[in-house]
Amino acid sequence: DRFAAVEWAKGSAGCPIFSNVAAWFECAMEEVIEAGDHVILMGRIEAFDNSGRNGLGYARGGYFTPTLASKAVSAASEGNMELAAVVERHGEVLLLGEDVLSLPSVDAHDGSPTETLQKYLETLTGLKVSIGFLYSVYEGKSDGKQHIVYHAVAGEGEPAGGRFLKPDALVAAKFKTSSTADIVSRFAMESSIGNFGVYFGDETGGTVHPIPAKDAKA
Repeated sequence: DRFAAVEWAKGSAGCPIFSNVAAWFECAMEEVIEAGDHVILMGRIEAFDNSGRNGLGYARGGYFTPTLASKAVSAASEGNMELAAVVERHGEVLLLGEDVLSLPSVDAHDGSPTETLQKYLETLTGLKVSIGFLYSVYEGKSDGKQHIVYHAVAGEGEPAGGRFLKPDALVAAKFKTSSTADIVSRFAMESSIGNFGVYFGDETGGTVHPIPAKDAKA
């Protein structure tokens, strides 16, 4: 029984409607189109509903919540904004510094935050970098900045700047800020189980909104 482990109810046409979803559409068959070795089923929407919950998107190799991401970037853009990234490769994270470690970061200016961050990371490392999902948004009380942290994936090769380290082996490491230590620690835990979340808050406290995500090692 494929629906035994989930809560659902029958729609007006008998389709199973899952509970607690962002939206649902109940369709009748409209057309079947041959497309090579596939067929495309075109449905005619007969009933639908929108719960107002966050949807789930997929882009550039990672999942994200569009509503949360857009609100976070919009709010942060009103202040002095710094972009950073948890750049991951084979379970390791790119960190800068020797005795004191930090995430790669750059001040944001006009333009797309993800494009600005990608250009900075590729210049820093000399590697191909893909920006994934939004990972953390917080207000820095010590520096007065709005911080937006993305997950990113780096290509193969030796980085020109920074070095890849295993996050679960950095328990005794010294970080530039406590928020950086928290981000690396959370990433180590979440990547081990394959479930990631988006953090909203400040340096001392906030909320993690869980989102299902592609396994970081995949």
